[in-house]
Amino acid sequence: IQFRGMFLSSVSLGLFVPWYLAERHRFWTNHSKFMGKRFSSTLDGRAVMSVGGPGLLASILTLGLALPWAVTRWRRMIAATTYYQATIDADTMTSIRDTAATSTLEGIGEAGEFLGEIGSLA
Repeated sequence: IQFRGMFLSSVSLGLFVPWYLAERHRFWTNHSKFMGKRFSSTLDGRAVMSVGGPGLLASILTLGLALPWAVTRWRRMIAATTYYQATIDADTMTSIRDTAATSTLEGIGEAGEFLGEIGSLA
């Protein structure tokens, strides 16, 4: 996929890039597992071009101000084309309590001390 995508993208002067990105995403998604079940993706080059092209153009023209909008549209497209091929058994999933975690107030205090040390270095 990598070699063919790079070769066709260079030969077509970059026009193959959306289809290469879609194929690469489908490969990684189709080879991912969660709880022994596979994911699948229906992403195609046309969707990548229709979402990524305007997002890239808007981000360039607005000097990056449209980047959050472009990223949100991109992630919605990925979420809309990615599927899990089984139901999740909620009974087997458990949470793990982190005993080493500190409270928020202590973390803020440590961050303040750290910032104070940085300020004293100057």
